[in-house]
Amino acid sequence: MRRITRMCGRLGFAALVVGALAFGATQALANSPGSDDCQPCFSQFECNECCIKVLHFEGGDCWAENCLCY
Repeated sequence: MRRITRMCGRLGFAALVVGALAFGATQALANSPGSDDCQPCFSQFECNECCIKVLHFEGGDCWAENCLCY
C-alpha cells in the first residue's frame, strides 16, 4: 500500500511540475512581440504614428526611446 501511495505522490508532483512549466511557456510565448508592435522606432514622429495608426492610442503620446505608448 505504501508503494502505491508513494507512486501516486510522485506522479502528482511530476504532473504539477510539468503543468507549471507548460503554463510558463505559454505565458512567455503569448507575450512575444507581434506584427502590431511599434518597435523599433527611429523618431518621435514614427513612434506617434505607430501609436495612433497601429495600436489605436488616439489621445496618447509615445516615448520614442522604447516605443512605449501612454
